[in-house]
Amino acid sequence: MSKTKTTKLADIQEWTWPYSPKHLGDALRIKNLITEDIDAFEGVDGRISFSIGILERRGDAHVLHYHNKETGIYYVLRGRARITVDEKTIDATPGTLIYMPTKTKHKVVNDGNEPFLMAIIYLRPRLAEFTTEWLE
Repeated sequence: MSKTKTTKLADIQEWTWPYSPKHLGDALRIKNLITEDIDAFEGVDGRISFSIGILERRGDAHVLHYHNKETGIYYVLRGRARITVDEKTIDATPGTLIYMPTKTKHKVVNDGNEPFLMAIIYLRPRLAEFTTEWLE
């Protein structure tokens, strides 16, 4: 039986923050599209999450934080933002891909004149809860 799933951006009705704790100053809203366990294969045994994230207005921020057990990937779909990854600042535009190993400090600020939209992928150990440590 196939686990194939199809979702179109236009079909996304509800944008939320599905993880806890939510930082009250954080403007990122996301739609979690897929969360699946990865079958053990060549040493990989974990869980993958694929989401779409949006910062709607110029100045909106996904505040500085890191994840204890998760490895993350951001892929910019629309708009522009300043993304801080540890000590480096990246001017992110469509097509920018950012890989963040576990415990990498990161922050995203929409600095464009339109909504900033990115794909978000997280990999974590199968039984681990998603963790966020807020730094601001």
